[in-house]
Amino acid sequence: LHPRPSQIVVLLNLLPDVDSDDAHLRYAIRLALLHHLEAEGGFAKLEHFLLDQTRQKIVADVLLASPTAEAAAFLLHYVEQLSAEDASLATYLEHIARHLPAERTDQLIGLTREKATKDLELQTKLLLSIARGRRQQEISPESAIRSWGQDVSASLLQSVMIQMPSWRSLPYENGFSSQTWGLRQVPSADRQNKHTFIDSRPGGERATGRLRSPTFEIPSRLSFYIAGHRGFPKDEPHDLNQVRLCNAKTHETLRVAYPPRNDTAARVEWDLDDCAGRSGYLEVVDGDSAHAYAWLACGRFSPSSAVRMPELDPQLASQRISAAASLVKELRLQELHESLEQLLLAEQTQPNDRQVLAEALNSFTSNSLLSALTPLLVAIDPTNEAYRQVSQAIADVDPAATASHLPNALQLVPAKVHQQIAERLIVDTAG
Repeated sequence: LHPRPSQIVVLLNLLPDVDSDDAHLRYAIRLALLHHLEAEGGFAKLEHFLLDQTRQKIVADVLLASPTAEAAAFLLHYVEQLSAEDASLATYLEHIARHLPAERTDQLIGLTREKATKDLELQTKLLLSIARGRRQQEISPESAIRSWGQDVSASLLQSVMIQMPSWRSLPYENGFSSQTWGLRQVPSADRQNKHTFIDSRPGGERATGRLRSPTFEIPSRLSFYIAGHRGFPKDEPHDLNQVRLCNAKTHETLRVAYPPRNDTAARVEWDLDDCAGRSGYLEVVDGDSAHAYAWLACGRFSPSSAVRMPELDPQLASQRISAAASLVKELRLQELHESLEQLLLAEQTQPNDRQVLAEALNSFTSNSLLSALTPLLVAIDPTNEAYRQVSQAIADVDPAATASHLPNALQLVPAKVHQQIAERLIVDTAG
C-alpha cells in the first residue's frame, strides 16, 4: 500500500455506494481508509474536508481501529455532536479514554459527565479505561480523575445502600459460595407473563445458594407461583430445589413446594391455619449444581403484604458494588473506606459482594493476613458468629485479629478453602 492523504475523500465517497452485502469490498475500502488516515498528514488533510454526517460516521467507525492520539482527538470532537442516547457513544468514549493525551483529560471528563450524567456504568467503564491507561504509562491519575472516580463510586454504593435488597443470600452449605440471584419476568400458567420473579439463573445454573425473605406474620393462606426444574427430565426428581416456609424462631420447615419441572410457573397455595400468626420466613433454595435443568424461580406472592419482593435486583446491586470496588482499587480511593465498611457489615449484603468489598478494603493495606480472610466470606454461613468476626476484622483493618479468628473459621470450611487461604498467606513474610 502507498497511502496518500489526497485519496481520503475518494474512499469516503466510494464506500456509501458499495452494496451492503459485499462485505469483502467494504472491508478493503475501510482498511485502505484507515491506512490513509494514519499516514503522515492524513489527519491534517481530513480537517480541510467538509464532511457530512454520513462521512463523519464512516471516519469515526474506522478510527476505532486506530490506537492513536490523533484518532482520539477526532472522536472527541465527533462525539460532541452526538446525543446521550446514541448507541455508539459508549464505544467512542471508551476509545477516547484509552488514547487521548493526558493534557486533554479535563475536556474528556467534562464531555463524559455531560453526555453520561445518569449512566454510572458507562462512567465507571470510562474511568477505568483512563486510569488503566495512566498506569500503563506509569502516570498517577490526575486529581480530576480521582475526584470524578470518588463521585461515581460514592453514587454506586449509595444507590445500593438506599435500596438494600431486603432478602438475604446464604450459601447452600458451608464451603460453597452463594450464588447471585436476580429478578426476571417468567411466564405463568395463567398467561400472566409480565410479573417479576426471583430467579436463580443469573448466577449460572451450576451455582447453588439460598435466598431468605425478611420475617413476617404467617397468614392463614399463602399463594405464589413457582417455575424451574428438579434435574434432567428423564431422571427421578430430586428435592434440592425448593421454596420452603420456616418458623423464624426454631427454623423448623413448615411447608415445602418444589418446581414443576417446567419453564412456565405453576400456582401453589398453602393452607396455614395451623401456624397462622407465628413469625416466619420464606427460603428459596437452589441446591442443584448440574449444568442444566438446575434452576428455579418464584414470585406473585399473595398476600403481598406478607411476602414482599426485593425492591432492588440483587444482580444489579452486585454489578454496582463490583464497579465501585474496581474504581476504589484502581484509584486508591481511601476516602470511601466508611461506605465500603458499612456495606461489608450490612446483613443483607450478598456473600459474593462482601468478598468484593473486602478485596477493595484490603487494597489500602495489601496485608496478606487480611487478604487470607476474604475467601471465608463466601464459604461460611453468614448466620455463624465466626462470619461476623471475620467481617469485623476486615472492616477494622485489624491484621492482629486474624490470628485469633482464623483457626476457628478454618474448622467450618473444606480443604479447598484452606488451600485458597494458604496461597494468600505465602505472598509475604507477615503471612
